[in-house]
Amino acid sequence: MKDFELKTKIVDGKTKWYFTYYDEKQLRTKTCKNCKTEEEALSVMKDFKKRFCSENQYLIKNIAKDMFIPESTHLKRLEKFGKELSSETIHQKRQIIELIIQHFGDKKLNKLHISEIETFLLLDNSHSGSWKNFFLETFGSIYDESIWVCKTPVKKPHFQKFARNSRKPDVFTEKELDIIFNKDLWESRKEWLLFYITASCGLRLGEARALQVRQLKLYEGVLVVDGFLKSTGFRTNYNKKGNVNDRKIR
Repeated sequence: MKDFELKTKIVDGKTKWYFTYYDEKQLRTKTCKNCKTEEEALSVMKDFKKRFCSENQYLIKNIAKDMFIPESTHLKRLEKFGKELSSETIHQKRQIIELIIQHFGDKKLNKLHISEIETFLLLDNSHSGSWKNFFLETFGSIYDESIWVCKTPVKKPHFQKFARNSRKPDVFTEKELDIIFNKDLWESRKEWLLFYITASCGLRLGEARALQVRQLKLYEGVLVVDGFLKSTGFRTNYNKKGNVNDRKIR
């Protein structure tokens, strides 16, 4: 059925005009009062539809429907503002957007209480604090998008941050490291060297996987960290917090 559909019925031998439409997934009916012709009824329906669409511009599903989709106007706008996102980040944010639409899509952004969002996350026992903060960050971008799709933008609220609930890793003592890196216990010298460099230089796993011989400056006693390996197997030429313009080499 169409979103707005004009219909007729016969009442006391007279033709009455009305139309049906969907409001938050519910089918509703509205009568075209005092309309004597189809043209008058269509005019009433079009005026109502215009007002209805104006009010529903604040529906979260309407604001967020094209966000973080490759080649979308939303992403092209972010690029022009200098916000470069990796394909992995775009994919992750789109997944969050789809989750937001699933749970909050039929709510209006200008009438949504922050407590509704935070309560949704407080009741979630399957995700970490870091994931929940990423969810809130992505939700905040919907408020940013309202600047471009709503007549009156909705101010972004201040969300409370969730505590990172990952356990702080233990630190090896020098004595423990000496035991671990006893060369007599290692069959492969290559593996010994890889793990020794990783531990002694404090490398992230992606940085360790991306190691190349050229990064070792043996005479200077220096390791140049200039990239990491993504989950796709692609090696970047910049570090975790960097990008092609600001590589954050250390």
